[in-house]
Amino acid sequence: MRESLWVLGKGSGKSVSVGAFALGYVMLSSILRINTRGQVVIMAANIEGAKIVFNHVLEAILADDELRPLFRSNAQSKSLTHITSGIVIQIISCSMRNAVGRRPVLLILDELHEMAQLSDAILDRCLAEGDNDPMFGRTSWAMKKAVLG
Repeated sequence: MRESLWVLGKGSGKSVSVGAFALGYVMLSSILRINTRGQVVIMAANIEGAKIVFNHVLEAILADDELRPLFRSNAQSKSLTHITSGIVIQIISCSMRNAVGRRPVLLILDELHEMAQLSDAILDRCLAEGDNDPMFGRTSWAMKKAVLG
């Protein structure tokens, strides 16, 4: 299991960084031919935050002539699918309804401090029985909770 914690100050481009990391992860997975049809979940604290992150990722894809034909987007569900590998970047707001049934190969939490008041059950559901990721290992919210406090 591998975990990382980034601490970025206000106005430092957290949402852009989160989107760039997810996009890079998908492209590396595609090159290595791993995580096919996997799901990369970016969980934002609220709907507005999810829209912001989705727009950053979509703008990065649309701005690059080589990336543009590789992805299909769905603005309503805030998802971007890498066509060849089937890997989906799904940006969701933090709620039990959105978390249920997900088994991401990578979970990125944007604005974690805003989620602190929400029940751990939401993240537990999102990461229940986490998958074994070839790059990052088994996902465990219990360990993240211990590390992040």
